[in-house]
Amino acid sequence: MRNTAPLLLVNIVALLLLCSSHLISNAQEASQLPPPLSLTEFLALVEDSNRDSWQQPDAVIEVLELQKGQRVAEIGAWSGYFTVRLAQAVGPAGHVTALEFEEEILAYLRQRVARDGLGNVTAKQIVMTETRLETAAYDVIFVSNFYHHLRHQSERAAFLQMLGHALKPTGRLIILDFSNKAGMPVGPAADMRLDQEVVQEELQTTGLAIVRMLTFLPYQYIMIAQQQTDSPSHASKTDGNTSGPYP
Repeated sequence: MRNTAPLLLVNIVALLLLCSSHLISNAQEASQLPPPLSLTEFLALVEDSNRDSWQQPDAVIEVLELQKGQRVAEIGAWSGYFTVRLAQAVGPAGHVTALEFEEEILAYLRQRVARDGLGNVTAKQIVMTETRLETAAYDVIFVSNFYHHLRHQSERAAFLQMLGHALKPTGRLIILDFSNKAGMPVGPAADMRLDQEVVQEELQTTGLAIVRMLTFLPYQYIMIAQQQTDSPSHASKTDGNTSGPYP
């Protein structure tokens, strides 16, 4: 019999991520887990057009400032929500390695890549305790809605070390995750969210420095980090525009 536990976990995470305020309006309701979803229902949730209104995927891709021909690693690709946009941004000469954890979701992702003719995307399974990315191979590593799932500081430190080794010398690590604000209608439970200051400190501890922080999304922040350097060009910049990305 197929083990359905991983998909059930993904279903629960998806609902915590995407449910509207009428489903998760307070901590008491959020603690009541929903029934498991089929793969079709799960995909309908993560691809729901209502997500676009707060996730603002095109604006996110714009501020990543991707260039044609770049190599990108996407950690936690899920259904390909960002994967398709990343592939378009780097163009045929670039490449996106889309890393996903759950086998059934990975199978769907591979089907989507084939269906959409994304010849510049490779979808792979990632296992946190085993997967190692190529050394100095990527211009950009994009970690979307995943970092908070690493519940222990030691796990996050090992994760960041791995990603740091996989970046090219001038490569950028981008973390997109949920703010630790009260009363948010979407996102994980409050005790799963990480303060921006915590993430910034953990990045610095592993030799990465924030070069830009964006807070234009209603429920999330975007941190862009590079290997630490004394160069003035790596001074940290915070963009707090709430209506859209800065140029």
